[in-house]
Amino acid sequence: RRSLMSIIRQYICHDISTDEVDAILGFLSAMNDPTLLDDVLRHLLCLLTTPNYQNMLSALLWERGVVFLVLIQTQDFDVRLTTLRILTQLNLKQGGVEGGVVYSTLHSGAFAAAMCQNEQCLPSSIILALLDLCIVKNNDNQTCHISNFDVYLATLRLLRTASMSIRHTICQNFISCLHLNSSHVAKLAESKGWERLLLWLLTPCISDLENPTEAESATSETYDVVMKTIGCILWHCIIREQSEGKTRQVCGQFMAALDLFVTEQKLIVPVTLIKQRIFLLLMNAVTLECLSVPSWSPENMLSTVVLQLSQLLEAFIISSYPLFDTKEDLEVIFQKFSHDVILELNKDHCSKQLLEQYWEMLKAAHMLEGPIQPALMQSVLRMFLASACSDDAEYCQYGCKLQELQFLEAPDAAFVLRYIATQFSSDQLPTARVTLIQHLLQCYGKKELVHMPLCLPDLTSDTFVTKLVEYSKRKEWFAWLSELQAKQMQYSEVVYKWLKDLSNHTRQCKEDCEIANKKRKDTVFADLDNYQITVSHQFYSQRESELSRQKTLDNQYRHELSAVLQRWSCTRRFLTGECGAWKNRDPDLYLWKMDRTENFSRMRLKLARNYNYNKHTDASQRRSGETPLLANTADTSLLAMATATKSSSEEEEEHLFDQIQKLARDEPAVAQEKDKKEKLVKRETCQLVTVVEVISGTLDITNKCIYFVSDPQDKDAIPWYPTDFTIGLDLIRELHLRRYKTRRTALEMFLLDQTNYFLNFSTKKILNKVCNCIVSLNNPNLNIFSTQEPAKLMQSSGLTQKWVKREITNLDYIMQLNTISGRTYNDLNQYPIFPWILRDYSSDTLDLSKPEVFRDLSKPMGIQNPDLEEKIKTKYEEFEDPVMGKFHYGTHYSNATTVMHYLVRLEPFTSLQIKLQCGMFDHPDRQFFSIPNAWRITYLGSDVKELIPEFFCLPDFLRNINGYDLGVTQSKIVVGDVILPKWASSPEDFIRQHREALESEFVSAHLNEWIDLIFGYKQTGPEAEKAMNVFNKYSYQENVDLHNIEDEKIRRKLECLINNFGQTPTRLFSEKHPTRLQQSPVRPIKTGTGVFGGKSQALRPTAIWRPEDLCTSYAEVAAAPVVFLGTPSRQTKALLTSNETLVTVTALGVANVHVWLPYSNGKQSHPFTLQPDLNPSKCPCLGGPFDKDLHISSHLFALSSNKLLLSAGHWDNSFRTYSLEKNKMVARTTHHTAVVTCMAVDRLGTEDLLITGSKDTTCVIWKFSKHDPPSRPQQTLYGHDAEVLCVDISSELDLAISGAKNGTCLVHTIRSGQLVHKLRPKKSCEIRHVAVSSTGVMVVYSVGLQSTAAAAVVPCLHLYSINGRLLEEKSLNVPLSTIVVEDKWIITGSEKGFLSFVDLFSLNRQVQLSLTAPICSFFMVRDHQSKVCTHLLVGLKDGKIAILYPKDSIQAPP
Repeated sequence: RRSLMSIIRQYICHDISTDEVDAILGFLSAMNDPTLLDDVLRHLLCLLTTPNYQNMLSALLWERGVVFLVLIQTQDFDVRLTTLRILTQLNLKQGGVEGGVVYSTLHSGAFAAAMCQNEQCLPSSIILALLDLCIVKNNDNQTCHISNFDVYLATLRLLRTASMSIRHTICQNFISCLHLNSSHVAKLAESKGWERLLLWLLTPCISDLENPTEAESATSETYDVVMKTIGCILWHCIIREQSEGKTRQVCGQFMAALDLFVTEQKLIVPVTLIKQRIFLLLMNAVTLECLSVPSWSPENMLSTVVLQLSQLLEAFIISSYPLFDTKEDLEVIFQKFSHDVILELNKDHCSKQLLEQYWEMLKAAHMLEGPIQPALMQSVLRMFLASACSDDAEYCQYGCKLQELQFLEAPDAAFVLRYIATQFSSDQLPTARVTLIQHLLQCYGKKELVHMPLCLPDLTSDTFVTKLVEYSKRKEWFAWLSELQAKQMQYSEVVYKWLKDLSNHTRQCKEDCEIANKKRKDTVFADLDNYQITVSHQFYSQRESELSRQKTLDNQYRHELSAVLQRWSCTRRFLTGECGAWKNRDPDLYLWKMDRTENFSRMRLKLARNYNYNKHTDASQRRSGETPLLANTADTSLLAMATATKSSSEEEEEHLFDQIQKLARDEPAVAQEKDKKEKLVKRETCQLVTVVEVISGTLDITNKCIYFVSDPQDKDAIPWYPTDFTIGLDLIRELHLRRYKTRRTALEMFLLDQTNYFLNFSTKKILNKVCNCIVSLNNPNLNIFSTQEPAKLMQSSGLTQKWVKREITNLDYIMQLNTISGRTYNDLNQYPIFPWILRDYSSDTLDLSKPEVFRDLSKPMGIQNPDLEEKIKTKYEEFEDPVMGKFHYGTHYSNATTVMHYLVRLEPFTSLQIKLQCGMFDHPDRQFFSIPNAWRITYLGSDVKELIPEFFCLPDFLRNINGYDLGVTQSKIVVGDVILPKWASSPEDFIRQHREALESEFVSAHLNEWIDLIFGYKQTGPEAEKAMNVFNKYSYQENVDLHNIEDEKIRRKLECLINNFGQTPTRLFSEKHPTRLQQSPVRPIKTGTGVFGGKSQALRPTAIWRPEDLCTSYAEVAAAPVVFLGTPSRQTKALLTSNETLVTVTALGVANVHVWLPYSNGKQSHPFTLQPDLNPSKCPCLGGPFDKDLHISSHLFALSSNKLLLSAGHWDNSFRTYSLEKNKMVARTTHHTAVVTCMAVDRLGTEDLLITGSKDTTCVIWKFSKHDPPSRPQQTLYGHDAEVLCVDISSELDLAISGAKNGTCLVHTIRSGQLVHKLRPKKSCEIRHVAVSSTGVMVVYSVGLQSTAAAAVVPCLHLYSINGRLLEEKSLNVPLSTIVVEDKWIITGSEKGFLSFVDLFSLNRQVQLSLTAPICSFFMVRDHQSKVCTHLLVGLKDGKIAILYPKDSIQAPP
């Protein structure tokens, strides 16, 4: 440190620039080393006081204000103190220079507002330094002027954390400065909330408890100074504008502010004493003012001040006055009060000093020397009458001062005499009151204005009081009182009106005070926002820039090291893998795990390689008793531990391999972060919830992207695991509000690439802010309705109507119900729920036409056995658990253990179950080893589990593909692959038939009954009781509110209970669910990529639903074989005003664009319109010669959705792009090192992707922009060692498949470019066609090599699952020229003119249509909204195209 400091000193002292000073302080501030930073700042402070450097350095620091960066971000008090001293020196040297960051910041209300928000207990040295920054001192070092009033007042508020001695010293200087500068008093009076500011100084200080003796003295002195300051300001406000009601307004507002303040804070003295002191100070000020005017008269302008002070004091000291805040109270109380005036002195409010000062004010104002205002006279009379009638003799003496009032009017005299007359009830009267009575009777009794009765006792007699009391009981006396009462009523009305006005004014002052307080807060908040924008944001940007620079440097080495390790790991695997150059060496072994990729139906079909696998032999040994169990020391439930498992270090290398391509993809994102136009909109802390872990981090939302950065501790806990993610706003498709641990504080984001992220926030308020922020950024792809509550979202989505009309499948509908109700793959406790469909698992064949093979969908799983109904009903009626309440079933149909139970053969669920079972596998008899056995257990009432989506889409979860030792049951059954029903020959066959059962007519007719149980009106309430569908009360979200449970232990126990038992989905329907329409000839279609698929449309017949009924028409479009044809997938929206296009390419490379409409224009009898364009001048040629070794086929051409025609096979190794709208070539793209031999576009995906294959043995994935051709490759796929002949791509499944000339077929992922599978159908063959279906089935067509040795190899179709398993293969008699996979069909075209429809699962040919010429190409025309296939277009060798369409096609446009 000393060496560094010496270098910095030399550097600063030798011609340093502003940027260099900023760089040094910015670096040291960001380093967060307070000791080093303080040393540098002290050196700067020393230089500022040195004549040789102070001018130069002060100018540099004054201009840029980098010291504020230190002041804002540091938490060290020593550094702050030194920084404030530097600012003070700068202010002294440059204070007169208007301009620069320091000046504008110091003299802004924003900086003052920021000072007010500092709630921590600051040292006195910091407060004094802040005050020094705002004042100008004289030669005696005394404050003579305040240069920065706003910051000074803000600093005074910080004194609430200072000791009383410090407060007294500062307040003493402050009051002295106010006396010296009257303008300061005016400024302070004009400041909003000055009352609260000074009252803060009267709050107790915790630090004074240590020295109570000294604190008591300082408290008294501080109180005295503060009250003088308040009195000075109030008097200034009164005399500044002596208009009508000004005194009452000023005092009323302060009293209201005082009353409001004491409801929030505690004061060092009672409120009553403060109010007494205010009255004393103001009356003393009036007295001094009157005495200072020699010729003062009652008509002077101060008479109004005296009157209003008198009335305010009267209302304060007389407790019998009914002053209420509400109008209702006023009306009721004053009606009663108006009949008589009651004067009772409030001894808690009144004091002798107060009355004495009041009398002195009256004398100084000459109010006792002549007639005065009637209102003032009445106020004086009431106060002194109250004193005279007090039980305290000393107060009675002050009441006798009424004797000095000589100018009473008739109503006043009547009021006084009658009120005194009511005090004759006892002869034990104080002497002072006797004297007063004698005086009043003597002065006013003989006057005609009051008509005193005759025969009064002698006023000078010693027995006057006794005789007067006796006389007061006579009729004459009561008659006289009655006579006085009429006159007093007039006086009471005056008092009533005045008190009513005063009460209204008091209430108005309180309301004005609350409004002023709110405005003050709004001003402070506005100033804070201004401070954030003008000051804090600027310097935090500097800090972030410095931190970013340091972070970049710090991470550069780690990134380089990580990149080297990743690339080496990837290169080693690639070179030693099955397709690598060193493939003869032993390749790395791997197992399989579940892949997160979903298709459009949200089904997970794929497995991923798990290189860092664990065979879990230790878990098997512990189950068998060969190894001791792991100790379970956790306090929470085992299930909670399992659902919060972190990735172990064993997965490091795997995650490196998985993310090897992520770095390259993140580079544009990093560049985007640095984009100057990208601005941070919101930042919140949250948790990223996944199946195996919960990662804490920070969510940053900008106007372009969303960033999640995990906390450092999570990075350390999961080394090498990339827990951060970046997504563009335009990729977000839907936002769904979610529950997490029963709290509705989570958000799930669904992206266009079929991925999703589940984020949990601390409160629902933060969740709403984040959600509103994302919606407000105007993402064009975001469906804003997805943020509605589930029930409203269900109603607005229109999904029910689509399902009723059979526009979507049962599987899609159930999955969307799960999605909307909050079920997610990211939380095991809220995993999607699917129903048991069948009950027949013992027959040899499955006959779906028999109702008895299906379960009863109207009943829960617990009562599928009718024999159990009565037993469960009796148990429900007779037993009620004190904790769980009444329920039919002790378990739930869906929870985390259920998911682990079913998916135990796949990671990560294998590890999760082992964690749940204390480090071992569950007992074999409890494992999921047989589907018939699982149904039998449920049917017998031992379980109520429903199913999960994998039962309808993923056959591999039924295989023990990883070879785990799951044990042997007591009946000697080895737990390996799941035992299937007799009617299923394989897991794939089971999934296929199970899926058919789900879509069967019986299930379609009764699925609504199951929906009523799980998502509908039978979920809770009386209907649930009738349906025997009641579970643990804590599984229903309406019965749990963890936010209101303050006890942490109780909340944790309840969370564990919920985690172990399960959570019921959010209720979506409050009424009975409608039934589905009966089966129609129209094939149900898929919902698409999200919850919202648009409005319900009239369905068009699908051309492949009944291929045997297809009609055929022919049209001549060229004079050469049509090797390619297609229509852009995105046509114009105005279908009735604009023509669509059909593109054909001939074997000569000539492209034709024809007018095509998928409906009749009224002139044709067939359901389409085709106008061939045979004009040679309009038919562009697709460029220079094709490679002479290539056969011109459909593999060389592709048509994008944005009307770009692409061609391959050119001699210059390029592929070329032609614009159909411009009718010319727009791009020539060269990336491959050999001829491009094939290409394909993603037909149904959400991304415009292109894949090209080449003779250089590589494949490249490209992406189209909105209107431009592809120019930069997204991925390069390696692995082939021969020419690539055919390719296909599916962004829906994240899958690219390619076939080579040597008979190998490789499957890669699109996003990461990983090799997933290598398929080798037959030896001595070449792959001519590959295709992949939306369900994940891959079709490969192979033929024998073009050599005599391989002539015996016949053409063959091979069927593979998405996970590389060979399902079926079949030899063919006729070579094929084209293959397309759609729905349940493989559509093939042969060189002999046969169009065949082959069953996708058995490879049996079902329908064969004979056309007039050999088939060269094939295309399926789809409806743009529903994606239904409406027409089949077949390109023929004779230059014609065959149009196939169903018989019942619609003859008019949709």
